[in-house]
Amino acid sequence: MSWELFWTLCELQAVVVFLVDLSGGVESLKGAVGRWLGVKGPITLKPFDCSLCSFHWAGLIYLVASGQFSLPGYMVVCLLALATGTTGRLISAILDLFNRLLSVRW
Repeated sequence: MSWELFWTLCELQAVVVFLVDLSGGVESLKGAVGRWLGVKGPITLKPFDCSLCSFHWAGLIYLVASGQFSLPGYMVVCLLALATGTTGRLISAILDLFNRLLSVRW
């Protein structure tokens, strides 16, 4: 496994965490699908409901599509999938830091 592949998987993980956990896009999509189907109450769109599931499948598809599928590569995908919660908290902390820096009066 190359550093380039590892870095690409890390970038993919950050994008998936942002889209699934932080942007609210999945909740909007679930609401639209629920209205379209006429469903009352909450619905689930597995595997798009959680960033762990979404990244696991996106990483697996990326490994296969790029022709770099291997056991160490799959292990890295699984470990990065487990770390999606930590990545979400890290992105939120960075955003909080930026907000604090921008709100400082000079």
